[in-house]
Amino acid sequence: MKVISIDEPRQDDTSEEPQPTVVTYLPFDVDPDGKITTADARLTLRAAVGLETLAEHSPAFFAADCDGDGQITTGDARHILRAAVGLEPKAEIQTVIL
Repeated sequence: MKVISIDEPRQDDTSEEPQPTVVTYLPFDVDPDGKITTADARLTLRAAVGLETLAEHSPAFFAADCDGDGQITTGDARHILRAAVGLEPKAEIQTVIL
């Protein structure tokens, strides 16, 4: 099993059999510093308009994809900005198994 967390980068597994991947992330915390700030909203907005790339299935990607539709959009950036200023409920660490 591969584990990708907000604290460590993804590592490739050389085994031949596909292994499940576990991704741990804090919703809205795109730059995994443990805080939800306007910098997270800015990074998400830049990704939404193509100025940044967030690796698919990375903790940053899941943190930025607020509605879980598999895309980073300006709407996601809006949710993160609202969370940064306290207008969205507090988020808790999430885990996804791929």
